[in-house]
Amino acid sequence: MDYYKLLQLDREPFSNSPDPDYFYPSRQHVACLQKLELALRLKRGLNVVIGDVGTGKTTLCRQLIRKFSDDAQVESYLILDPSFDSTQPFLLHLHELICGYKDDPALSDLALKENIKQHLFKKGVDEHKTVVLIIDEGQKTTDSCLEILRELLNFETNTYKLLQIVIFAQLEFKGLLDRHVNFSDRINLLHYLAPMDFKDTRRMVNHRIKLSSAGPRPQKIFTRPALWAIYRSSRGYPRKIIHICHQSILAMIIQNRSTAGWALIRSCKKRLSAPTAPTRRAAVLFTVLLLVGSAFYLYNTDRVGSGHHDGRMQAIKIYPKADPSIPAAIDIPTAAGIPPQLQGAENSALAGNDAASRSIASGNLPAEAYASGIEKKSGPAPQTDADTGKQKPVQNSDPPASLGRLIVKPGDTLVDLVFQVYGTRQNAFLRAVIDANRQIADPNVIDIGNVLSFPPLSRKIRPAETTPVYWVKLGDYQSLPQAAQQVHQISSTTSIPVHMIPAWSPTTGLHFPLLVKRYFTDARSAADYADALPENNTGQAEVMSSWPNGTIFYADPYAGSVH
Repeated sequence: MDYYKLLQLDREPFSNSPDPDYFYPSRQHVACLQKLELALRLKRGLNVVIGDVGTGKTTLCRQLIRKFSDDAQVESYLILDPSFDSTQPFLLHLHELICGYKDDPALSDLALKENIKQHLFKKGVDEHKTVVLIIDEGQKTTDSCLEILRELLNFETNTYKLLQIVIFAQLEFKGLLDRHVNFSDRINLLHYLAPMDFKDTRRMVNHRIKLSSAGPRPQKIFTRPALWAIYRSSRGYPRKIIHICHQSILAMIIQNRSTAGWALIRSCKKRLSAPTAPTRRAAVLFTVLLLVGSAFYLYNTDRVGSGHHDGRMQAIKIYPKADPSIPAAIDIPTAAGIPPQLQGAENSALAGNDAASRSIASGNLPAEAYASGIEKKSGPAPQTDADTGKQKPVQNSDPPASLGRLIVKPGDTLVDLVFQVYGTRQNAFLRAVIDANRQIADPNVIDIGNVLSFPPLSRKIRPAETTPVYWVKLGDYQSLPQAAQQVHQISSTTSIPVHMIPAWSPTTGLHFPLLVKRYFTDARSAADYADALPENNTGQAEVMSSWPNGTIFYADPYAGSVH
């Protein structure tokens, strides 16, 4: 394209197509490819790569196919969209891929499986070939098709699997694995793709420019501050990096520029997010409204002692009332071991009051229980009134029987996971989690991919002496995995101290606010701190100063420093 000559380029450097020629070998992508290649050559069977949208899964998928394209001993087949309605069309498609010819659709599923098995034995045993089935967009796989894949993994010799399967999927695929334990137990490699750091972001941008350069020495298109702005705007997601760079190059061509600086990247980012990006005027207005609301809060707080409190405002100091249906609170200063009410799965609140909860405590949850889930005991999710914009009260909401489940990722330890959920490393909490997960043989060594359940251990909150108190909230999530993922994202890309506060109330149900790990004694300081936060890494920060009536805390919002 002629207009690329302005930047000394001979082709588009930031195409959104997964071109293997533009693959940038970042550290985590290379590690993933190496693990996959080793697993496939050893014929280990099932391998799963999970990552958020835009982390480079499709690019890795194409790169894996390219790696084996010149190897005559490896036959690879690709399924781009596994969303088949039933097993019959899925089996017919697999039969055509692996066997190389279409068969009669009237054949039974058993006959199709037998044909596939005979063909796999012929290629794997007689011809000594490795048959690889690669599935992209694995989160679209239906339950019935997943069962077909499980059955195909049973075709094996005494030493290796006859069919090698690699599934690239988004984060929701973890829920499918949770429901099909007999399938997830067969996973040989479970690899999680995370966003890239600044170093890899910078190298990826320069790598693409170098490949697209018209001369031997590529032009320096992005300054170092611009590269930092690209990283902050994209948060290290390859797809977002490509998008913001493409928009920036178009702006440079229109403005007849040869170099992009920090300001140009930021202006492109603002145009891309104009509908939601707050303006300076909006920020000032927010601060004024917050100060007015604070004055109104103090006025109503003073009226509490006079008997004029109408129930709509709530004091900051919250002491959850005792409830026989709720596990007794763990008194942090005095708890040296496991409280009596947490000892014994049959009699503890960790095991719940029904068979499904006891199965979770023992780690033997059937597939149908994963579908109905103990999370449902936390009551329906809060809804917003379309007319007023206010949150509707949650009806018939009960305290949760579990806070949720997390999948163990590489580098996780049991102590760190307990600290992430409850904000403490005390033995009482650690042992309670161990009791709720009987599949843990050794607390010092937990397997990657293991699913851990976290019991609702309520906390006695000891607020600061000074009131009112203000927190900076970075988000509010309805599930434990979502909150944990966002905490990891913020902690890995910024220096902001953040923690989640699992909490339940009759009006909100179980939810997981993310708070900056410090609190403030005046509204202005909290607002100034929120305004200074990098919005690209933390989302839309807001200031809060109270909790709904009847809130039960499972972590201490007063943990951290006071400002």
